[in-house]
Amino acid sequence: MNIIHKVLLFLIISLFNNNISFSQTVKGIYFPKTNNERATKCHYFNQVFQQKPKEIRFSIINIEHQLYLQFNDKAWFDRLFSASGDGVALDLVSKSRYACDKNVDKLQIRGELINAVYAQKLRRDLKKIGVNSY
Repeated sequence: MNIIHKVLLFLIISLFNNNISFSQTVKGIYFPKTNNERATKCHYFNQVFQQKPKEIRFSIINIEHQLYLQFNDKAWFDRLFSASGDGVALDLVSKSRYACDKNVDKLQIRGELINAVYAQKLRRDLKKIGVNSY
């Protein structure tokens, strides 16, 4: 992933379900409390990523101070965002957080969490911008 304006972009893709508990959410994003719960809730997402062919590319790009999710395979995009509650959010983290003289806390969110965008909007706004580029 690219370093943009001394900010590391961390892509947090979370699967969501209808039984969201307020104590487990941040900006509407569901975070499992235990490793077992994470394995269960995130199983489909993890499987899609484990089966991703090497040729498939996705990234966050910055165009005129707007961040975009870019893919080169629409079929894989459709698999990743198959349910209406599937979405993507960015955790913008200052590069200074990872300075050599600092210990990094083991937190789920390490910077400024940008609101999630969900499958319906992602599919609606998906635009082809070149050969195999969305």
